[in-house]
Amino acid sequence: MVLALLAVVVVLDQAAKWWAWRHVPGTRINSGGDVLVGPVVGGWYAGPVTGALLDLLDFGLLSIAVGVLARCRAPAAAVVPGALMTGGWASNLLDRLGV
Repeated sequence: MVLALLAVVVVLDQAAKWWAWRHVPGTRINSGGDVLVGPVVGGWYAGPVTGALLDLLDFGLLSIAVGVLARCRAPAAAVVPGALMTGGWASNLLDRLGV
């Protein structure tokens, strides 16, 4: 169930971004930061070395989160939101990796 939800979220998110990139003027997708992290952390993600290291750290944390969710025996009310959030995180990581 977790893997199916992850796949659905990632595919829908990537498809929406694909459409927006081609049809909405001024679209910016994952430009390195946002209002919540500010320009300093955004600069880390935009840097070639620090951005790659942070992407590697994200991939490791994401892998751990997916593994924990896939093995979790909690009720669906706890697992489904976790899978949806992890799917969004995976989609953003794919954006950073240039997919």
